[in-house]
Amino acid sequence: MKMYGENAAGDTDQGSGTGSEQTAPPEDNVQTPSGDGTDTNGKEAQVRKAKTAELQQILNEWYGSGLNVDGIWGPKTAAACNNNLLKYKSPMIRTTYVTYTQQLLGVAGFSTNVDGAYGPDTKAKVIDFQRSASLSVDGIVGKNTTKALIDKFVEIYKNL
Repeated sequence: MKMYGENAAGDTDQGSGTGSEQTAPPEDNVQTPSGDGTDTNGKEAQVRKAKTAELQQILNEWYGSGLNVDGIWGPKTAAACNNNLLKYKSPMIRTTYVTYTQQLLGVAGFSTNVDGAYGPDTKAKVIDFQRSASLSVDGIVGKNTTKALIDKFVEIYKNL
């Protein structure tokens, strides 16, 4: 079921989402938990893999994305984020993907009410985060914003 999954024209947080199978071994595909061929071992990789797997599970449950829940950020995970953009509109988007995003925003220092609703406060915090992460500032959560939030989460929690 695809609720609120339209792509926004002009949103630079999008991509084609095409690519090879993301479950291929890293040596064949260079798709590691970080998605860029680095950090395949250690706590950082474990934290990144866990947060990415959580996202994949959410995207499968809410949107039927058909992702392998492998914790690897690959082209299919990125495409699933862009096929199910989070943005402020009426009626508000209410999903666990929003809750997941709100929790990551809080960890990143952009606390918002964690209620699962993508309202004006969540949009404002997304904009603040996008600005701080040097992303396209549009208040829309797609692949780049989601990946940056996961990266920030890993940065904070890898040494705990």
